[in-house]
Amino acid sequence: MSQLPKYLQYLAETDTNTTLQPFSYDTANKSFLVADIPVPLKDFDPYNFDPFGAGLDGIGLHVDEIGRHPLYLSILAGRLVVSPSLHEWAKTHSSEVVQTWQVIRDAYQHLEVNFKSGVLMENRSTSHIGFVAGLRDYGSIHLQTMGDCACMGPVVDGTYVFEQFENGWGEYEIHNAFENAQQSSLFAGMGHLARLAATSD
Repeated sequence: MSQLPKYLQYLAETDTNTTLQPFSYDTANKSFLVADIPVPLKDFDPYNFDPFGAGLDGIGLHVDEIGRHPLYLSILAGRLVVSPSLHEWAKTHSSEVVQTWQVIRDAYQHLEVNFKSGVLMENRSTSHIGFVAGLRDYGSIHLQTMGDCACMGPVVDGTYVFEQFENGWGEYEIHNAFENAQQSSLFAGMGHLARLAATSD
């Protein structure tokens, strides 16, 4: 297992649980898995997630359990913590990352039933409005949904990860995505990548 970020090391020293739970997205069933508990896409709200309503106790994994999964949801902060294993997998599976725009689009369309799926499908790599997925030069995963630069990427002032990347870890949040369909579609994209990484040989 890779070295943990400093804050997680601190939690380990103080024997404190995190607020993190394993997180992925099941495209076939259109549902998220939070600690293996299914949460339907239509019921998911990253910023108002109710761990108790989902059947969780509101306490995250112990630090000793962190690093066994590609992706974690902070159940109290609405952010995703990406492990080094997911970053490394993405680098060696860039074509699968790029194709994730389809998962983002499908999740968005599932939530926005009036959305016309043929809109803005051209030139996805440079669009600031449509669906895009890819890797940045510095190693982060970039996901974008419908909206004006509505995207997901690493933050520099994270709760668990500081300075954008720490020992291969990254803490991701959404930017300029104010509607639930935008937010949930981005979480679906990253959750899909986590599922692929977890099942990859």
